[in-house]
Amino acid sequence: MRQRALYNIGSLVFMFCSLNTSAFAEEGVGQARFLHAEGKVEVKFPNETIWKLPKAGAWIPKDSEIKTGPASNCEIGLGQGRGNVLKMKQNSHTVLDTLNADHIRVNLEAGSIFALVRTLKRDSKFEVKTPTAIASARGTGWEQDMDSVEVFEHAVEVEGSGGEMLTVEEGNGIDIEADGNLDEVHELSADAKEEWAEFETQAEEHVKEEAALPQDAGYEEPSGSGQDSSATQPGEAGGSDEGGKDADESGFESFDNDFGADAQEGEADSEALSEAHDDQRDDEGSQDESDDDDDQHCVSQTVC
Repeated sequence: MRQRALYNIGSLVFMFCSLNTSAFAEEGVGQARFLHAEGKVEVKFPNETIWKLPKAGAWIPKDSEIKTGPASNCEIGLGQGRGNVLKMKQNSHTVLDTLNADHIRVNLEAGSIFALVRTLKRDSKFEVKTPTAIASARGTGWEQDMDSVEVFEHAVEVEGSGGEMLTVEEGNGIDIEADGNLDEVHELSADAKEEWAEFETQAEEHVKEEAALPQDAGYEEPSGSGQDSSATQPGEAGGSDEGGKDADESGFESFDNDFGADAQEGEADSEALSEAHDDQRDDEGSQDESDDDDDQHCVSQTVC
């Protein structure tokens, strides 16, 4: 009887674990991953307040916020095999709203992105949402900012917040008014097409290199957070002892892992310069006192 009870308990545990694994797979946990980054890139996990610094290959959980600074960008792999690439340009802010196996949605809060969709399954959706519009497609590529959508491959369905819908074909773009109404379609510029072609080539290379990225890549806390700087995985506690100031440890080539490094170096230079000026003033003061003593000595000798 006891053996049968233990067997039943073990079966229930196995079933529970299997159900949980299936649930996680359906939710798309771990389907987003940093493929590449340059400059200032920060991530804030859901229900946390600290912005962390990602390392190469770091996984990004659902509902995370990502920001890029000036002259900075990052590429994020999403979906099956991380074959769909979202490039955040400088001064951009996104939220990974949905990472399901059949539905990916990224909320663009500020800035501009490139979206290259390659590995969506049939009847799946890939969407980028702004306050004024939603752009969605299967197997396509486009650029989107807060008030426009430009299509470089195939077609994108654009829905303004005012309820109007329009399919924008390859080689065209559309502006979106502040009230969410769609403006007239326009042709893309040669410069825009050239920039897209460059991104597409780089993105495809980074997708191929994804398998070589470390599976246990984590995050570091920024300088001044007052926490331990050891790398952490999404959802784990962690922090920074020196702010991860060794950029080489980030894993990203030319990835600045200490966003305040330049400022700190400037402060150090200022302090050194200030100290040099203080020393110079002290020397000058000492020289002045010596000169005064000499003058007094000369006066004394004259009086004598």
